[in-house]
Amino acid sequence: MRDNDFEASFELISMLADGKIHSGRELAVALGVSRAAVWKRIGKLAGLGVDVVKVRSLGYKLPKPIEFLDVALLQKNLSTVIPGRAVSVEVVKQVDSTNLALLRRERSTEESAVTCLLAEQQTSGRGRRGKTWHSPLGENVYLSILWQTQLSLNKLNGLSLALGVVIATMLSEVFGINAQLKWPNDVLVKNKKIAGILVEVDGALEGPLRVVVGLGLNVTTEHETTEPNGHNWTSVRAQSERNASRTDVALNVMSGLLLALHEFERLGFRAFRQRWIALDAYAGMPVQITSHEHSHTGLNRGVDENGALVLDVDGVLHTISSGEVSLRVRA
Repeated sequence: MRDNDFEASFELISMLADGKIHSGRELAVALGVSRAAVWKRIGKLAGLGVDVVKVRSLGYKLPKPIEFLDVALLQKNLSTVIPGRAVSVEVVKQVDSTNLALLRRERSTEESAVTCLLAEQQTSGRGRRGKTWHSPLGENVYLSILWQTQLSLNKLNGLSLALGVVIATMLSEVFGINAQLKWPNDVLVKNKKIAGILVEVDGALEGPLRVVVGLGLNVTTEHETTEPNGHNWTSVRAQSERNASRTDVALNVMSGLLLALHEFERLGFRAFRQRWIALDAYAGMPVQITSHEHSHTGLNRGVDENGALVLDVDGVLHTISSGEVSLRVRA
């Protein structure tokens, strides 16, 4: 969809976002176009994954309201959350991937600056191993944080696990959701995925580094798909009795992630390890680890001080490093 078409479509969506019925005449007057033009714009919304219900003789409505993010509220509450670091918050309407968008930016001369980029929709949201992250308009939290650090690459071992601890803990303490972790970067609720983390790094091995932390966290989505590992999707709205807005969820998770990055930079994964082990969804279970053509089975014995999975194979402990690895529960 061309930029002009998208802006016109987004303007229409914003008018329908309250979920109420709006007549074609009302929309035409507000947009300064003909009713026929409104009808054509309605037809294009399907390309953005937005369904519109036509109510006979009354007008148009969305099946459910869309909650857009409140960037001013996020900026106000997050700008000084990290001691000595200025945090900027940006919200874009649409982007291919928030991670890619930040990686494309020039390196900042202000090394202490932290940039948080959120999107109302991603067209090419990504997970680990090239998987697609479903990113419908105005339903979930699509977030990336650009963090510049003097740490070397090997000092970042376990970062995605540490951030998973923060997300699972926040879901429990704030929203009453009993979340668990799947090594190395998934957050599960009742064996359904609610969030995934993607950490990408740019810079010299010995540092300094630009670290981009990507998070997809399901808030209101009702879309469910089954992945090869058998996990369905779930969301905060489906699991919590608290009717939280997307902005509320984003604020809580961003605050936690920013503080966790600050703590990780000082203390590394060791500050998070025992909490991760306590949240391990597959603790002590027989599992299968696959990486490329190789496969290993054994008992899950948690993670070591670097965040590597410890696998008990016939009484011998092996460590599996994070990377192109998938984990299955063995039948």
